Amino acid sequence: MFNGRRFAAHARALAMAVLMIAAALTPTAAAAQAQAASIRGEVRSVVNEPLAGVEVTLSSSGAIVRTNDAGVFRFVSAPLGLQALTFRRIGLLPAAVGVNVSEKTEPVAITMIAARQSLDTVRVVAQLNVLAGIVVDSLYRPIPGASVDVVGTARAQTETDSSGWFSFTSLQSGPVVVRARKSGYVMDTHSMILEDWRGLMLRLDALPADAGSVRRMYMSGIGPIVESIWLETRHRLTVRGSRSVIVSREELAPFGTMSLGEVIPLTQHAHAFSTELAAAYGQLCVVQNGRTPLGLISLDHFKASDVDFVELYPPKSEPTGSIAAKLRRDECAAQRSVVLTASRGLFYAVVWLR
Repeated sequence: MFNGRRFAAHARALAMAVLMIAAALTPTAAAAQAQAASIRGEVRSVVNEPLAGVEVTLSSSGAIVRTNDAGVFRFVSAPLGLQALTFRRIGLLPAAVGVNVSEKTEPVAITMIAARQSLDTVRVVAQLNVLAGIVVDSLYRPIPGASVDVVGTARAQTETDSSGWFSFTSLQSGPVVVRARKSGYVMDTHSMILEDWRGLMLRLDALPADAGSVRRMYMSGIGPIVESIWLETRHRLTVRGSRSVIVSREELAPFGTMSLGEVIPLTQHAHAFSTELAAAYGQLCVVQNGRTPLGLISLDHFKASDVDFVELYPPKSEPTGSIAAKLRRDECAAQRSVVLTASRGLFYAVVWLR
């Protein structure tokens, strides 16, 4: 005889068992969300106007979104970890940025620069690496007559025109450091891995009124002392071999205030040094800003957020001898760990602070 109450009780028990099994086999919503996070950002022009219709691509998945009328974009579910975003729109120079995606990813702010007709012609004629942009002051007003040079490739130098515009149309691929200078302003630099067309805005702040003449020359990047340092740097970056690596600001930026020692093995271009850095207990013979010897120290001494770029030279890979000349071998040898034997050589680094 059918017993409704008993059947209902069995049904409830069966349903409960199914739910318990499903819960055990299926990730919870919280667990699933822990594998991804959102990325939000804003794209604006040099004059701080929102840019709508910019195509934003997430490198790891190929997902594409576009900015709305307020210049805002958002990826609702992005893989955790280091991701690259590229920004493109007709009439604008492309931009790129690295993002370390986490549950608390900071909003991304991007400035894009209008392309010029002359560059469109270059694009048709040949596939060349183009780097172009504008130099502005602290109020985002164009600065004409500023000297802009590219360090790390064949010598490339120009001056901004009346609208603050500059362009280089035949650069080699690889790491480059772009430097903008003008008397009365603090020099600005930006490092990147150049692989395609790029747009760049460089901002020069006015020099402090109370700065002495020597300090003003150094801060503005003008004068024989500073020029000598950058000539040596240009030579190192131009003739360096395949075993040396330049870690750019764009690679360091996503890691915020993490220590440089933690970040270096995580970057795309220096992760191969993990074993050698571990063998040296993270201690390298370091020169700061191309001129100040610090001796044998850990890269944990620096925060990634404070560093513009890093030159890394494993033992016997620095061809110019300019680093050893500033950081005498006996200074590092006196502090050398037992792992860094004389036969193996010294691991050099040049850390450039922002």
